[in-house]
Amino acid sequence: MQIIYLVAGGRAGSDFFQGFLDGHSQILQFPGIINHGILRIFKSDKAEEIAKKFIQYHPQFFNSKLSGRERHDRLGEKKNKFYKISKQKFIKEFVILLNNKKITKYRIIKYLHLAYNYSSSQKKGKKKIIFLHTHLYLFTKKLMKFLNFKNTSIIFTYRHPVASISAAIKNWLKFKNGSSFFAGGYYFQLESVTQGIPNLIGLKKKLYIVQLEKLHRENKKVIMDFCRIFKIKYEKSMNKCTFHGH
Repeated sequence: MQIIYLVAGGRAGSDFFQGFLDGHSQILQFPGIINHGILRIFKSDKAEEIAKKFIQYHPQFFNSKLSGRERHDRLGEKKNKFYKISKQKFIKEFVILLNNKKITKYRIIKYLHLAYNYSSSQKKGKKKIIFLHTHLYLFTKKLMKFLNFKNTSIIFTYRHPVASISAAIKNWLKFKNGSSFFAGGYYFQLESVTQGIPNLIGLKKKLYIVQLEKLHRENKKVIMDFCRIFKIKYEKSMNKCTFHGH
C-alpha cells in the first residue's frame, strides 16, 4: 500500500486538498491533521490501549465539534454540520483487526485507518493509499524516520509566497485578537514558504507539488493528475471538498 504524507507550505490549502479525497473507495485517511501524540501510541503492546490512546490524542476525528481551528465544526452550506464517529466501535474494530497478529508499526497505522473506515460511513473496498496529513515539515521528517515505511511519497501544498504569508498573518491576528501571534510565528511562516521545498527534497522521497491557485482554477485537472500519478480511479466524490460527506 502506498503511503502519502501531506505537508503544508503555510496557509496553502492542505486541508482544502485533502477534502477532495474524502470518501474515496481506495484511500484511507483521517479527516485532518495527525499530531505528535501518534508517536506515543507505539509504546503499548495492547490493541485496546493503542486505540484508546489514539482517540485521546485525536478526539476531533471522533467529534468534529472539537475541531474549531480547522472549522470542521461548521461544515455544510449553512455551516451547521459536523460529524461523530463511535469511539467504542472504532476500538472494537481495531482490536479485531490486530487480534493474534504480530504488532508492527505498519499494522498499527494500517489497522487504525481501517478501523476508522469501518466505524464510519466511508466506502469499503480495496485500499491502495494511506494518506497522512502531517502538515509540518519537522513533524513529517520525524514521523517518516520513525515509521521508515517503503513506497512513500510526499505532497506539498504551495501558494504564491506573498499571499501565503499575508494569509497566515491575517489568520493569526484574527485568532484571539492576535494574542498568540509573535515574531517567532512570522519567521516560522517565512521558513515554511521559502524553505519548504528544499527541506522536503532533502528527505529523498518522491515529492509532488499542489499549487493552491491551480487547485482553485483547474480543480478537476489537479485531482485527475493526482489519480493518474498514484494509479487510483477518479470518483464523483472528488468533485467537492468535503469531510464525511459534509
